[in-house]
Amino acid sequence: MPKSVILLFLLCFTKIVAQSSVRITGKIQSSENENVTHATISFDINNQHYTTVSDTLGIFSKNIPLGFLTIKVEHLNFAPKTFSFQAVKDTAITIVLEKDISQLKEVVVSNDKKTGIKNLSGGKMSLNLKDLSSVPTILGTTDIIKILQLTPGVQNSGDANGYLYVRGGDPGHNAILYDGTPIYGMAHLLGIFPFYNTDHIKDVEFDKSSTNSKYGGRLSSTVLLNTNKEIPSAFSIQGNLGILASQVTLGVPFNDKNGIYISGRKTYIDAIVGNVNGDIQDSQYGFSDANVTFLSQISKNNLFSINAFVSGDDFEVNEEDFGMETDLKWSNFTLSSSLSTAISSKINMSNAVYYSQYSNDLNMNQATIQLGVSSSVKDFGFTNTIQYSIKNVPFESGLQYAHHSLQPQKINIDNLTTNNNNSFLYEMKPT
Repeated sequence: MPKSVILLFLLCFTKIVAQSSVRITGKIQSSENENVTHATISFDINNQHYTTVSDTLGIFSKNIPLGFLTIKVEHLNFAPKTFSFQAVKDTAITIVLEKDISQLKEVVVSNDKKTGIKNLSGGKMSLNLKDLSSVPTILGTTDIIKILQLTPGVQNSGDANGYLYVRGGDPGHNAILYDGTPIYGMAHLLGIFPFYNTDHIKDVEFDKSSTNSKYGGRLSSTVLLNTNKEIPSAFSIQGNLGILASQVTLGVPFNDKNGIYISGRKTYIDAIVGNVNGDIQDSQYGFSDANVTFLSQISKNNLFSINAFVSGDDFEVNEEDFGMETDLKWSNFTLSSSLSTAISSKINMSNAVYYSQYSNDLNMNQATIQLGVSSSVKDFGFTNTIQYSIKNVPFESGLQYAHHSLQPQKINIDNLTTNNNNSFLYEMKPT
């Protein structure tokens, strides 16, 4: 066969092979003539699927077989676009995408009931301590007082301050109730540690308006610390081990109708930190507290509970150069019992008796002189509450009795040299 015929045959064969595919080149732009990068381009032809992505200039290129071609362009910020044509030769195209503007249909909120609003919360809020477990904490425990200091109307007087200043009031204008029992000393180590065990508290209610008369009536706010009212179904233990303090909580069921929660906390800050000041030769601080909640389901409609809380702080300073020893102690003790009765589906009654005591004692010894300053607050009370509803409108009534015993300051000095005697006692009593 002549060489010229072979060469002609090869050229024709090459042309046929070259024409079996085409190259689609394009550029993707927005309606504002901006290049669209990282757009996904899909090619569907002859039951085959191909994809490519536009580059930083919005340009793409792809080799595909001959045939009827469907191109679909997709991007997160633009509406998808699809078009088709017969691919018979190399083609260059420009694709313009429109912004993806989604329109929602109107939403109508209606209420045909006349009593749409049943109650007004005002300045009240309720916080679940388990839901706040993810909130960043200091020293490994959630401090609800620190969280309340960040709410509107509450001032923060420093990171090491565990007291509430609500709407210009001072800490004495706030009522702190532990399961309905008033608490007066509410901080460990000047507020760095919360005075309660977080695992023993179920939820916290905070009322900045303090308008509910059943809480005793305070000028600023009311904080309610509510314990768990569900009998533990199985033995449980939880707690945490911190650098300066550790705590543990036990849930112990006696049977299906009786159970108890026990919590304890102890600090070892004196062993970790050591001396507070180098000039003080020997100083120690420590605190501990415990919570006990006993629950008994007497009957289907009667729940009996006993709550006890005890805490103590002790700060000692010994200065041998001056022959002085100082001991400052402050402590809390509360005990309460309550009976909740469901009279009907719309009437509930609760009766509670409580006792609360807070004491603060300062003792100083220097040479032969002993100085003591003590203060205390003691409360004994009874509350009765009936909750009922009339035409789905809630009402609450009841009665309350409280006996307050205040000892603001009692000074006792022994071995003080005078002209007449060596003992002096001074006591301040409330008027």
